[in-house]
Amino acid sequence: MFPNQDIDFPQNDRLPQKLSLLGNSIFRQKKHSPETFRYSVFYQLGVFASRSSVALIRIHRLWILPIIQLINMGIFFACVYRTAHIPSIWLVFGLVIFEGLIGGGAYVNTFYKISIEIPEPDREFSIGVASISDSVGISFAGLLAIPLHNAICQ
Repeated sequence: MFPNQDIDFPQNDRLPQKLSLLGNSIFRQKKHSPETFRYSVFYQLGVFASRSSVALIRIHRLWILPIIQLINMGIFFACVYRTAHIPSIWLVFGLVIFEGLIGGGAYVNTFYKISIEIPEPDREFSIGVASISDSVGISFAGLLAIPLHNAICQ
C-alpha cells in the first residue's frame, strides 16, 4: 500500500502496559499498522504549516473552519461507507494533512484574533479562558476516543 514499508516511526507501545499497572487496562493490546503512525506525522505536518502561516494567511470568519472540518469528516465517512475502505493511501494522507491545516489554522487564528481584538486589560484573561477550553476539549476528545477505539477495533 505504501511504497516504503520498511520506514517505521517511533511509537510508544509501552503505554498500555504502564496504564495496566493501575488495574484492568482500558486499552486493548493491539498492534497497529505503520500507516497509523504516518497519519499522525502527516497531521502534525499540516498543523505545523498552518500554525506557521498566520503572518501570511489570516482567517477572520473562524466559524467557517468547524464547518470545513465536518465536511472533511463527511468525506471520510462517505468513502468508508461506500466502499468499506478508502481506495488510495495518498487520498487519506491528503485528507489528514487538510485536517491538520484546518485544525492548526483554527487554533492559531483564534489566538491571533484574541491578541489583536481584545483590549489589553482583558487580553490575558481571554487567552487563559481560550487555553483552558482548548485543553478541556482535547481531554474530552481523548476520553471519548478510548471506548470509540475499542468499539471500532472489535
